[in-house]
Amino acid sequence: MVFTNKELEKNFPLEDRLNIEKSKAQNSPIYWINEYIHSHIPTATDVIGVVQYSKNITEQLESLYSDIEPFLSKVSNIQDLVSYIKSLEDQVEDLYSDREEALKAFDGVHSVTELVNLTKGMEDQLKSFYNQIENG
Repeated sequence: MVFTNKELEKNFPLEDRLNIEKSKAQNSPIYWINEYIHSHIPTATDVIGVVQYSKNITEQLESLYSDIEPFLSKVSNIQDLVSYIKSLEDQVEDLYSDREEALKAFDGVHSVTELVNLTKGMEDQLKSFYNQIENG
């Protein structure tokens, strides 16, 4: 027997049909595998999700190893690596202090963007000045 959509909705509401389908699905091992996966890996809802999750983790690890490899080639032991990282931290701190000093040197400038804009404005003025000198 074939039902029309209206007959289905009238005699078997969607919510009831979904409950029946879920009950039937619970007899399937695939349903329980997917439930197990979802309970252990919240971002994955099925086997395909686990595969994608695994690929993502693998790509992140490969990226991490490729980022670390140049450092490992520069050092022979862990102490050298720690010293190298400390040196990088010191350089970053110096850059931040240089930036703060540059911002303090100009009144009314509170960010690097404002400093860049001010510098570009000064550059434009200087070009205009040189053009005026060349053209008489």
